[in-house]
Amino acid sequence: MLIIQHLWQFILFLVILFGPLPLCLALALINQKENSRYSLVHCLLVLLTTWSIIQVGLCLILGTGEKLILNTVILSEILIFIIGISLIYSKKYSLSFVVKNLPHLKQSLNKMELLIIGATAFVGFAIANILATDPITNYDSLWFHLPA
Repeated sequence: MLIIQHLWQFILFLVILFGPLPLCLALALINQKENSRYSLVHCLLVLLTTWSIIQVGLCLILGTGEKLILNTVILSEILIFIIGISLIYSKKYSLSFVVKNLPHLKQSLNKMELLIIGATAFVGFAIANILATDPITNYDSLWFHLPA
C-alpha cells in the first residue's frame, strides 16, 4: 500500500511539474521567431519564467476562488497541458521540428562555468527535495496565507 501511495504522489508531482511545459515551449518558440539573437540561455529563461508565472497564476486564481484543492489543480494542469499541445500543433510544429529548433550553446563551457552550474544545480535539487518531501505546516507559510 505504501508503494502505491508513493507512486500516486510521484505521478501527481510529475503532472504538476510537466503540465505547463508544452505551453511554455510554445511561447518560447514564438519568442524565438521574433528575436534574432535568440540563445539557449534566453530560451531557458523564457521557459522557466513562463512556467513560474503559469503556476503562480494558477494557484492565485484557484486560491481566490477557494478551489485550491487537489482535484481542481490536477484538472487545471491537464487543461494547461492540452492548451499548450494544441497551440504547438496549431502552428504546425512537429516534435522533431521543436527539438531541432531549440537553441544550442554557441561555445563550450569551461571548467569554472561547469562547476558553478553543477553547484547551483546541486543546491536546487537539494532545495527541491526538501520542498517535495517536508510538509509546510508552520503558521507563516503559503499553507496559511494563500487560502486566506
